[in-house]
Amino acid sequence: MLNLAEGSERVNILRHESQGRGDTAVGKLSAIVLIDPAPWVLPVPPPNPVLKLV
Repeated sequence: MLNLAEGSERVNILRHESQGRGDTAVGKLSAIVLIDPAPWVLPVPPPNPVLKLV
């Protein structure tokens, strides 16, 4: 179950960095949070281990 953020600082767009060798940021990505992605994305992919939330 996803814990939804509460309060004025909550956002539904998260920013990530793609990590390269040596834990160096090599790219940036913004993503929209979907509570239930299955209606739009099939199959739902697993989490990407090289992305780091910033």
